[in-house]
Amino acid sequence: MDKDFLEKLIASANRPIQKGARLKVDKRLSQYIEKYEKLRNIVGFHDEHVWRRYAIERIIKRLMLIGASDSPRGEALLQELVLAEYIIESDVTDTVVKKVEAVIAKYLSAQTFIGSDNSLSPARAREWLFSLMAVEIEDALGLIEHERALVDAMLRELASRLSFPKFTITKEQEHCFLLTAISRTLLKADPPLIAYFFIQEWHRTWFSMKLNKEMVEDVITLPARISSYERHALYKEVLRLVKPYSVIFLVLDEVIKKYKGDFHDFTSECGTVLHNMNAHLTRKVKRQIWYSFLYLLATKLVLVFIIELPYERLRGLPLNYTNAGINLIFPIVLLLILTLGIRVGSVANAKFILQETENILRAHQSALDGAIQIPRERSILRSFIFHSMFFTMYILTYGAIVYALYRLNFNPVSGALFIIFMTLVTYLAIRIRLTADRLLVILRFRSVGREILSFFALPILASGKWIVGKFSRYNLIIMIFDLLFEAPYKTIIFLFRDFSDYASEMRERASSS
Repeated sequence: MDKDFLEKLIASANRPIQKGARLKVDKRLSQYIEKYEKLRNIVGFHDEHVWRRYAIERIIKRLMLIGASDSPRGEALLQELVLAEYIIESDVTDTVVKKVEAVIAKYLSAQTFIGSDNSLSPARAREWLFSLMAVEIEDALGLIEHERALVDAMLRELASRLSFPKFTITKEQEHCFLLTAISRTLLKADPPLIAYFFIQEWHRTWFSMKLNKEMVEDVITLPARISSYERHALYKEVLRLVKPYSVIFLVLDEVIKKYKGDFHDFTSECGTVLHNMNAHLTRKVKRQIWYSFLYLLATKLVLVFIIELPYERLRGLPLNYTNAGINLIFPIVLLLILTLGIRVGSVANAKFILQETENILRAHQSALDGAIQIPRERSILRSFIFHSMFFTMYILTYGAIVYALYRLNFNPVSGALFIIFMTLVTYLAIRIRLTADRLLVILRFRSVGREILSFFALPILASGKWIVGKFSRYNLIIMIFDLLFEAPYKTIIFLFRDFSDYASEMRERASSS
């Protein structure tokens, strides 16, 4: 690995102490804020590494909704992030508060340049700017500096270890492919974070706080540009070759953090870190299974009372408890079956990671080095045959499910909910398995039977992915939390805290007179 990038990575592994006068955060009743945030994150579909960022968005929107001014105070945002344990109290200084308030003001002013002629609708453009605002606030807090250094180190390393096909794309496009693929695999980055990295490279004037319409329009087009790279035929091949390197750099990064770059017996130290990472990943998988179980149970109970029970009442019939029980229990049982026997890592995988991590660190040749091949194009006939097979499997799979529900006397509402939750569970189980494979470099053997079963599950998986995409935007439970519960709940907590201060002052006055 390049010495300069390694030293930068080591330096950024330890977050610098924020400069400026510390602001005191009143942590009374903080446990109620923290518990609410944990409950709110359980019912969402976002991965743990973006919980803080989405919390920043939610808090800013709520402060704008109930605040006296259009621009939320940075101090109120940061104090709530401390209470929810997204950041630590030492992060909150007067200097950081000013930075955060400047970022909020900049993005709110950027919204004035949104027009109907943008690539996104005005509503989607505002949502996009809010997402970028949350990323930049994290950057102002120094929370993504190390992530950027890690991406840069891997980008520099892969630029020399992977070769693109000649005369196919430009050097700038090669860089964009690598930056996008590295961000996705190494950081599990979402589009706002990837876009922020591109802004840092392409639009340095964005950080001057002096915006204009052209600059805002360029930033609003970034989702479409990132999507165009990810839809490119070459991107899948880049992603396939980049993913194993990401595992190596994840392990190397953890070794650097633990030993501060001071290596004595690197193989032994790396082995210890990898063992700890596998143990942490195992706990994370179990936590995801538990969160999915709670989400399914809560969502199904809510839908029974909001949709299923009123539908039966309108028909003048009592609730079919047998079908309601099947609808409630089956998704949970299916989740347990699909996640049963999930394993994290293997001995062969660990040996390979240890060897390749040392190769990368010592700048030796790696077994992962290679050339990115132009993917073969399928003939029109072969594409037609494969699409026809998939469409046939779609009809057969869902046809069989609908017929079985009809035989069990499910009504249309109960049947629709059964299918939705079955596809949802399948997708959640796949996501949990992908989490378990986070540190997997050597692919596990897949039998013919497993491949056939996976093929039959493809229609359900595709539907589950579509449902999750819609649920993340129109999640009924989330809407209840955000619109009807969060604002009153947190307002009452903060009012109670202020009232406690008032009561204490009154007692002191009464006792002193």
